[in-house]
Amino acid sequence: MRGSEYAEGKKWEEALEVTHKRLFNSPCRIEYPIVADRDLNGVGLVYFANFPQILDICEREALIQSTKNGITHDVLDRRATIERESFYFSNAESHDKLFVDINVWIERKNIDTDDGLGRVVVIYNMYRESDGRLMMSSRAEKILPYKK
Repeated sequence: MRGSEYAEGKKWEEALEVTHKRLFNSPCRIEYPIVADRDLNGVGLVYFANFPQILDICEREALIQSTKNGITHDVLDRRATIERESFYFSNAESHDKLFVDINVWIERKNIDTDDGLGRVVVIYNMYRESDGRLMMSSRAEKILPYKK
């Protein structure tokens, strides 16, 4: 599997069309300002290890901003990642800002059932503001336990 085939999540989304329903009509774009004391390594670039955390922060914000999804803060606090696949293409410095485009796909078999457990697939694309360059594409499968 080559990363360029999955750039911007197109291959992943093609596979989801049959089994999942898109939560947003178009990608939800979230701005992430780099926090130098937390996000940067010793040479002044974003730690690659922090990329998934940045994605999760932006995912939470996107789900909070979506008014029609019915996902509560309690559910967001208990969501769990089952698996993640990521491709890294570039990096950023402290003076840059990041933008993350997020698509959330809900598994169709969970739409009409009320078993208290929702499975979603989230596709992320992280861009650098300074030149619009794609820095990372990632796909995560998650569980959203919406009943206690």
